[in-house]
Amino acid sequence: MLDVQPLLRPPSPTAAHARALAALDSLASASAADLAARERDLEGMASGVESELSASHAHLLSLLSRTLRTSTHTHSAAQSAKSRLAQTHEDLIDAREALVSPVSARAKGEKGTLLEGVRGLVGRLEELRGGRDWVGGVQKGVEINERVREALDQRGEGDDIWAPLGPYRELCEYERALKGVKGSEALRAYVRALRRATWARVKGRFIEDTTKALTTLKWPMRVQRPVELSYGPGAAFVRAWKTLGELQERGRALHRDAAEEEGEEDLYVIEALVQPVALRFRYHFDEKRGTNRLDKPEWYYSHVLDLLAEQGAFLSHEIQSLLPPNVSAIRAFTSHLLSLPRSKLLRSVPSLLPHPPLLAHTIHQTLLFDAALAEGGFVGPGLAGEVLGRKEWFDEWLAGERRFAEESYHLIIGSAEAWQVDEDGEGEGGGEELRPTNSARRLRDLLAQVTDRYRLLPSFAHRTSFLMQIQVPLLEAYGSRIASSLDAFETLSSSLASVVPGAIGAAAEGGSRASLTAGVAGAGKLLRAAVSARWIRGVVEAWGEEAFFLELWMELNARAKGKGTSAAATGAPEDQGTIFTELGGLFGKLADRAEGMAVGHVVGEVEGLMREYMLRRWDIESTSDEPPTPTPALIPAFALLSAHLTHLSSLLPPHLARPLSKRIAASLSSFLLARAVLHSRTRFTHAGALQLRADVDAFVFASGGLGKAGWRRIGEAARLLGLPPVGKEGGTGEGGRTRTYAQVCRVLWGDEEKAKGEMLEELGVEELARAEVEEVVRRRVESWH
Repeated sequence: MLDVQPLLRPPSPTAAHARALAALDSLASASAADLAARERDLEGMASGVESELSASHAHLLSLLSRTLRTSTHTHSAAQSAKSRLAQTHEDLIDAREALVSPVSARAKGEKGTLLEGVRGLVGRLEELRGGRDWVGGVQKGVEINERVREALDQRGEGDDIWAPLGPYRELCEYERALKGVKGSEALRAYVRALRRATWARVKGRFIEDTTKALTTLKWPMRVQRPVELSYGPGAAFVRAWKTLGELQERGRALHRDAAEEEGEEDLYVIEALVQPVALRFRYHFDEKRGTNRLDKPEWYYSHVLDLLAEQGAFLSHEIQSLLPPNVSAIRAFTSHLLSLPRSKLLRSVPSLLPHPPLLAHTIHQTLLFDAALAEGGFVGPGLAGEVLGRKEWFDEWLAGERRFAEESYHLIIGSAEAWQVDEDGEGEGGGEELRPTNSARRLRDLLAQVTDRYRLLPSFAHRTSFLMQIQVPLLEAYGSRIASSLDAFETLSSSLASVVPGAIGAAAEGGSRASLTAGVAGAGKLLRAAVSARWIRGVVEAWGEEAFFLELWMELNARAKGKGTSAAATGAPEDQGTIFTELGGLFGKLADRAEGMAVGHVVGEVEGLMREYMLRRWDIESTSDEPPTPTPALIPAFALLSAHLTHLSSLLPPHLARPLSKRIAASLSSFLLARAVLHSRTRFTHAGALQLRADVDAFVFASGGLGKAGWRRIGEAARLLGLPPVGKEGGTGEGGRTRTYAQVCRVLWGDEEKAKGEMLEELGVEELARAEVEEVVRRRVESWH
């Protein structure tokens, strides 16, 4: 390609000057002729150069013009190519959109593309082919089914009886042929359903033959035994029985593939036995008849149990002889028969849920029914699990039982006679002779009723739900009520607040606060609280030793330790205590607290009547030779103490009343010893000591013998103070030896310890310590120590 840039470049003046100077230098020695010749040559050369320059310029202009034309043409061609490329790109986009229609086009309701149309036609063709195959398959199955029906209607005796199985075999083979064929799942499902319906019709016809033979034996009425099976109606029944059994064997061979999917079938012969029973059951308990009542589930349960009892001998002998040895006729018949009350129960429960009493009654009767079946030797799942296995049904039942128990509990506690001792109550619970309060006895009955509700439950979780959500909360609530009543008694006794509503022995409206806690009535409230708590403690401890609660306790312990079996089954040692040990301890503490408060109440009231007595002087002189009589100021205290102890003995048996009486007497004895003897304002004369002794004897007499042992400390102190002084007769100890006050002082402050012990033993001093004996003896006016 010709480069025009050098041609367009202007000449260089410097180079021209240099060339001109070089040419002149070369002509410096030349002659004139040479110079003229050289000039001519140069002029010729200049003329030639000018011609070449003109030609070159013209050629340059031609090249530039051609180049411009070429560049313009090339630019136009490039622009055209670019436009064609853009158009081609747009054409490609249009073509792609034409093949795959956008969502917007379909949303506007426009027709699909050609490709979509082709695909739709292909899909439609496949659907038509599938429909053709479906219709053909259905037609084939229906034709086979009709052939089976015709064979059933035309079957005869002997080998012809099995004629329906020929076309039925074709139906089974056709179903088997469809297995694994792609796209035939729906058709195979239809053929399977058709095959099952066809076989049910075949089986039903053979079962009908067997039931006809059974009616000749009066089934399902009581069958007259023994039944002769070798001739007559018995032989006809045996033939029908064996035919039905053979049908099941042939069916198993035909259904060898379906058996894996559908599981083991029940014995057809047992179905034949149950079918007439089912008709009678539905007649009585599914139709609109008087025997079909939601509130009487025991009727259809009794119907089933009576049937088993009536036909038990027939089943266990004649029917059992027709079955293999490894099949129990009674068990198989019972298992199949249970489908009747099971379906009835499951249909009834949804209607019973809005009626908790009816639901509870139905479940209770179901548990009794299961227990009766188990007692009769039936081994298998009962019907209770059908209801209790559904969490929402069990929760509804449990909630209803809890509401009933809580309402009954509040009625028991709210009764006006709740805290009165049951005069006719038996000696149960806390002791052979302990009579409970009405609330304790009725609570025991309520809890026992709850136990009966869940005792028969098969599930451990269900049993513990009743225990932890109903029984334990009721016992805790009863304990809390007793505790709050004791708190209220203490509050009232301190005159700080009013009674807790519903507390033990709450006062009538308008009653004085003092009347709530004062006197024998106040102590009676505390004692009745103690009776209630102690009796309930005995009840729960006795329950804890029962086999039912022991098994429940061991299972709880085993599960708590991560074991799956009970401790007894694994040979593990049993845990200490029972399931009610903690609750028993709670009520034991409440009983101890109430008894302690009762003791404090009696002691406090008696001491309150002895304030004036504590101020008397003991340094008196005798004005008469007659024995002193009890101080008149103590008569109210004697009467009140006697009344308290008499009331206590009327509420409690002797083995409980005697220790409390002793505690009361011991507290009063210590009070008298401290206030009247050791810290009295005056010392004792002999006459004053005899007066104290007379007063102590009067207290012992007022105790009625119940708390005699509790008065020994003050009795011993009175005996020591009442020793005769020097020179007087008397002072005989329990051993019969006479001691005087002076003798006792000499021995006590002597050096012979053995003599001190012998002397105190002679005087019958056992409860007082040696230091207390010395303090008592110092309280005589004659004491010099």
